[in-house]
Amino acid sequence: MLPGRIVNLVATFAAYTKYGVLLLYEKTAILSPLKCCDDLGLFMYVPLISSLFSVDPLVGTKIFFFSVVALFFIVTGGSLFFLSRTMLGYGVVACGLYRLMAPLKQLSDVYIAYMVPFLSIPLLLLALEKKHKNLFLISFFMCGLVGGFSDIIRIYAALPVIVFFLIILVFNSTFVRFKKVIPLAVLLLGYAIPYAHFTYVIHQRDIFLKQHAFGLDEDLENIHVFWHNMYIGFGFLDNKYGIVWEDSCGEAHARKVIPGVEVGTQAYESTIRDLIVNLIKTDRYFVANVLFAKLGVLLFFFLLYFGFLGLLAAYFVPKVWYVEVAFLCCAGISAAPGLLTLPVTAYFMGFITCTVLYTVYSIVHFLNNNGGRQVQKSFRQCIKTIKSSE
Repeated sequence: MLPGRIVNLVATFAAYTKYGVLLLYEKTAILSPLKCCDDLGLFMYVPLISSLFSVDPLVGTKIFFFSVVALFFIVTGGSLFFLSRTMLGYGVVACGLYRLMAPLKQLSDVYIAYMVPFLSIPLLLLALEKKHKNLFLISFFMCGLVGGFSDIIRIYAALPVIVFFLIILVFNSTFVRFKKVIPLAVLLLGYAIPYAHFTYVIHQRDIFLKQHAFGLDEDLENIHVFWHNMYIGFGFLDNKYGIVWEDSCGEAHARKVIPGVEVGTQAYESTIRDLIVNLIKTDRYFVANVLFAKLGVLLFFFLLYFGFLGLLAAYFVPKVWYVEVAFLCCAGISAAPGLLTLPVTAYFMGFITCTVLYTVYSIVHFLNNNGGRQVQKSFRQCIKTIKSSE
């Protein structure tokens, strides 16, 4: 975990222990809202867990991440095993889940939120395979519930999976057109539960501060620094602009434009956005180089997690076309964090998870539908074509 997050986590846990109110920050006897320029979910859930088990917040963080990861593998693994109808398919599922554990060894931060929403996709695929309407609705509820939870931890973490579900909902015939609103309502209901809790916590904190005569500085309300991360992401390649992947770099460049501007304010984000627009206008060649370099890393991750095997299996035994489209859109959106910022495992965790699930599901679908015969048939046709051409 980043040192800055540890400092904020320890501070907000201390304030919660003292006042019984979440998302506070106390420094030199001055109490204020927690201002971390990050999404606040981690700083809300970990103090609750740490207080419940009476442990240090760093230990609470480990409990939190272990619980989230365990939930993911239980739901995902169970759904994929039920989808499989062959012993070889069970082995593929086990290997795929084992492969997905590898990046988790270096992932102990908020980026786990990119992975968690994907647990609802195998559940949806199982509902489609079994043509089970109740399970179909349950999967939509899980998508909303886990998606809302993930978005509180990391903004837009659930977007790829929500897009996947919406594509399936639009083109699948499980529900007639006028009844498609039911799964959508169920998804929104699930999403509203963690969001309502988060809103309640923020509201209680603000009431506490007002009652104790602590003012709320609106200019320093918690803002996710989107443009900041995108700007320093250009530091992926050496450049003449002095851009490197360090928070201090973005701060220094913004303060050259507006001296003393504070990180996490609207003024700061607007300044960084203008710097990006100006960079695109003045040096498109450099911007394109950075983008294609990041796409190269994306391709590397696709190969590293055996995405090509999923494509090969889908070639011989195609799935329903809208499932392929849903996976394609989901993969594209989940790749965005790494392409816009830094192409590392943490930011590509959603893409990695999508790639592994696609590969496992494609191979399981291949095995369930006698894919071996399709390969033999294609091979024989290929041999006949070669002989006839001679």
